[in-house]
Amino acid sequence: MTAILVILEQRSGSLRKGTAELLGAARHLADQAGATVDALVCGSGPVSGLDGLGAVGADRVLTATHADFVHYCPDGIVATVASIASEYRAVFIAATSTGKDLAPRVAARLGSTCAMDVTSVASEGAMIRVVRPVYAGRALQTVDLAGTPVVAVRPG
Repeated sequence: MTAILVILEQRSGSLRKGTAELLGAARHLADQAGATVDALVCGSGPVSGLDGLGAVGADRVLTATHADFVHYCPDGIVATVASIASEYRAVFIAATSTGKDLAPRVAARLGSTCAMDVTSVASEGAMIRVVRPVYAGRALQTVDLAGTPVVAVRPG
């Protein structure tokens, strides 16, 4: 488990806004933990922009292609992630409307923890420490996650 998996969203063959930011958060954690970053893109065909992912933090780009991925297909994405999750220390997802739907599904399938709307990540030994706003942003909560957590990183 020396890698971090980042699930990237795409729509109509183009990566969604916030891809670089999500990879940057994963890269920050990977650098602290001596890990690598793998980016996973699920689509029904070619996705533009994959060749630039190395410049924003990805060490390796994985693609899963299936006709069902032409539209958002959570069951297919969850099955794809579950088939490779044992190789990873954490799974990162953007906390977009799609990501907020997908993150708990992935966590449930993996039997893992899920942290939503994360604004900061750090490696603390075997744990991953995340910070997330609570009480409508009036307070910050720090949570230590064990195992292979699913981390939904807040855009912006």
